[in-house]
Amino acid sequence: MGLENYWPARENVLACVKIEAEELSEETLLSVHEPMQLVKFSTSTDEVVATENDLLKHFLQIDRPIPIVADAGLGKSHLVRWLHAKLKTQEIVKEQKWQIVRIPKNASLRQTLHLLLENLDGEIFESARKKIDEVGSSLVAKEVADLFVTFLKHRIEEISVDAQNTMRSIGRDGDPEQLKKLREKASIARALPSLVDDVEFKKYLIHPESYVYKVATRWIKGVSERELELKEFELSIIEFEKIINSFSIDDLSLPSRNAIKALQLDSVEEKRKSALQVINDGIVKATQTTFQQLFQFNNGNFQDVFKEIRRHLKSLDRTLVILVEDLAAVSAIEDVLIDCLLEEAQDDLCTLKSVLAVTGGYTGYTKRQATIRTRARYEWQIRDNNDTQENIQNRIVDFCSRYLNAARHGSKQLNEIVQRNQQADNIDVWSTELDEKQANQLESFGKSSIDIPLFPYNRKSIIRLASWYCRNSSNEIVFNPRDILEDVLLNILRDHREDYIKGLFPLNVEIKERIPSLIEGINQLSLNSPDQAIKLSIIWADVKTVEQLSSSTPKEIAQAFNLEDFAKLLGSNIIIDPAPPPTVPREPKNPINVPDKGSNLEDELLPWFNKQAQISQKYANELRIQLYEMIRKHSPSDWYGFKNSKIFTKVNSKSDVFDFTLKSGQRYLINIPGSSTNERTSNIDFYSEEDFFSGSDTSALAQRTALAILRYRQNNPNDGQKQGWDYPQGFEDYTYYKNFEFQWVPIQIQEIAKTIRKRFLTDAVAKHLALQEGLGLKVKTDILDTFLMTRVHIENSLEKPINENFQEYRSAVLDEWEINQSMWKDLLSISNVAVDRDNFNIALKQARKKVDNQLPGNLRKLQSVVIKELKPVFSQITENLSETENVEELYQILDEILESYKTSEKLGLYPPNTVTYRTAKQYINDLKENLKWNQFKEIIKLQVTSNEKKLLEILSNIDGSMIDNIRKVLIHWSEFNKAINPIMNQRLNSVDEKHIDELSEAVTQSILKIERSLVSLEQHKGDTE
Repeated sequence: MGLENYWPARENVLACVKIEAEELSEETLLSVHEPMQLVKFSTSTDEVVATENDLLKHFLQIDRPIPIVADAGLGKSHLVRWLHAKLKTQEIVKEQKWQIVRIPKNASLRQTLHLLLENLDGEIFESARKKIDEVGSSLVAKEVADLFVTFLKHRIEEISVDAQNTMRSIGRDGDPEQLKKLREKASIARALPSLVDDVEFKKYLIHPESYVYKVATRWIKGVSERELELKEFELSIIEFEKIINSFSIDDLSLPSRNAIKALQLDSVEEKRKSALQVINDGIVKATQTTFQQLFQFNNGNFQDVFKEIRRHLKSLDRTLVILVEDLAAVSAIEDVLIDCLLEEAQDDLCTLKSVLAVTGGYTGYTKRQATIRTRARYEWQIRDNNDTQENIQNRIVDFCSRYLNAARHGSKQLNEIVQRNQQADNIDVWSTELDEKQANQLESFGKSSIDIPLFPYNRKSIIRLASWYCRNSSNEIVFNPRDILEDVLLNILRDHREDYIKGLFPLNVEIKERIPSLIEGINQLSLNSPDQAIKLSIIWADVKTVEQLSSSTPKEIAQAFNLEDFAKLLGSNIIIDPAPPPTVPREPKNPINVPDKGSNLEDELLPWFNKQAQISQKYANELRIQLYEMIRKHSPSDWYGFKNSKIFTKVNSKSDVFDFTLKSGQRYLINIPGSSTNERTSNIDFYSEEDFFSGSDTSALAQRTALAILRYRQNNPNDGQKQGWDYPQGFEDYTYYKNFEFQWVPIQIQEIAKTIRKRFLTDAVAKHLALQEGLGLKVKTDILDTFLMTRVHIENSLEKPINENFQEYRSAVLDEWEINQSMWKDLLSISNVAVDRDNFNIALKQARKKVDNQLPGNLRKLQSVVIKELKPVFSQITENLSETENVEELYQILDEILESYKTSEKLGLYPPNTVTYRTAKQYINDLKENLKWNQFKEIIKLQVTSNEKKLLEILSNIDGSMIDNIRKVLIHWSEFNKAINPIMNQRLNSVDEKHIDELSEAVTQSILKIERSLVSLEQHKGDTE
């Protein structure tokens, strides 16, 4: 036998520690019961403090329904169960074979009726059971809810009639305030039926999540203990308002709309509350009507059956006991049940004893309260002790110790003890023999106030676990038996006994609170199992630092958990030598004598570390500022993929890459876990929420780093004396800071690069597409190769510009090309010689989707000037030469033009003030010599395209000097053509036909040839003006 025997066996834990109180055996219930403070009232005396045994004695003495009244959650049902268990131990109960019926608060209506008929023999009872089963098995929640609402409408109508009748009976001279309330009630009850009966309103009233549907479900199958905690016994204002807000008033019928307006349900809260009270009154009545309609017993009613039960028991000389755990839970039969319980004993009716537990203020009780209290002589109330946090903690420790003691005994032994000591209120404290070492270890865990050993817990561990699992919305520890049983007791006792036997406990216990300084200190102790020691220290020691352990934690606790190396340290002062920081320009000096601000800071941060509260705005901003400054100190090189000046020069000369990605105005765009002030546009995380709060080693490191950063900020205020790292804990903080900086900053630099890429890369690539089109640059097989072309490469690949304006335009585009190319190359650089092709392809795909993919305004203006200037040239060429089908035909035309020049000069017909024959000949010969037929065909296309991008591409890839030569040849020919026509006509007109033969044949033929050439070329000639 050893200390492990104080840890209950798993089978005993499962048998004795039940989350559902209804599942507890009677012997276990008695052994774990916490005595309650009661007060009894009567109509003639003041309140008197009483005990549970006083209540038991009173119950045994009186044959009337005894009311037990308490607020929700104070243990009414538990007291009734205790009374039930105690009654079973009473000699009189056993001797007289009392028929005890306890109606649990979670029972269905069918179960309740069966409990009343349990163990009763006879045809009438068998028939009643058959009827209950017949009706119960056929009940469908939706149908019951629908029937319920139908009766609700009629019962509300009756409330109006009853209110009016009461007013008439009071008369005009009655209490004005009472009459006012009755008038209001009658008015509301007159208007509500049309709303309740509305199809749309009714749909929400019987929705599966509605209160009415829950009532129907409860009738059919009952509810669990957990569901009881979540459900109410009347329609709440929250649910009623939810129904009102769930539909559009226009969807309702006209009478319903009028009712809502008349009752002001959609506008005045007090009116809604008044209407709700009438609805709840109607619900009680509708519940009872539904029961009466569904359950008919051989043409009799519930009262008839109840009397038959009493007659039957009278014949057996037995007493009937009815124990109702919550009157509201039997609202369907509450009125008739109370009538039955108040009925006096008669010659043919057995003795009847009963208890009605009810929540204070419940309408079903208050309307009969005076009668019930008078008959019972006393009303018993459970007092709320208004426990302080200290008292609540004491109750929790004692509560746990009772269950520990019960589980150590086991269910079988408890039953024997109860049977042996029927009148005893307490169960013996379980114990076994231990050697001196084990006894010392057991003692180190302490006892509860009722002298029960707490092992494997101590007081601190129970309170720590309760602080994690048993808090209310105000963050106060509350006495919640369900949570204590599930999360404090079962979580440890059921699941970790084997770990304890193997010497591993509490290694696998989950902790909800991490203390960075404590974890850091334990990790530096070189223990065999630091994680085991960390969990022991956090749960069983309740300290913040390693140094506090030796004075607050008995070494025997560590020994009991097989942590011998840790136990040795607990028996002496624990001193941790801080690890020296790495060599840096400014190392921390020996700490100067300054007040230690760290411990208070860590205390402030612990709720944040353990996700019990959000980090304050102050500390969140302090973290962001220091992280921002941390990144700024590491200016990225070009190898990281961007140059600040190239990106931001034209955006804001005062802005840089850090400001752009990490700030928005005065706000810092860095996400802090558990902060309510994170910006949605933030791209940088200090740590992820999961990593920071996971409870893992990463989480411990993250939280210790946060503490280091904030402690450094605290000791280096912006407006105060700066101490650097020369403060207590400065060495440790410096190490955490630098390790974090070394790992975190490069990752964030890459994130910044991604952010810049996301913001600028697509636009830069889109602009480069526009520049490529603006240059008329043909795309190679790989567009990236085209984008990477240098200025010189582009100039060499494009043909010579046709004129100075075109040259100016091209130069301006190339200037922008170089600047923009540098930008997107910087954004894509992954080495000093390569770019990230995958990111480029993604950006290109997005860029091509952009609708406005145009050149900058200054370049569009220059482009417009060039196109406007060159269009007439293209028109002249195409209008004169568009019919030319091949180069031979073009050469023929040029030869004919040249021959015309030559003949005209020979005959003395050459027009003055035009290009000379020698000059014209030189241009024509140059054109023939340098003619590029493929480019010439592209020139012809210019006339038929309206696409400026295509026009620029063609124009940029045609030799400008050739275009200029063609233009000059055509201009010269046009001018010659215009000038020679009058001269030719004059010469031909001066020669009579009969004298033509007198001219020499050669001259005649030459003139006619010039004329034919002029006529032929006229077909190609265009207006050069």
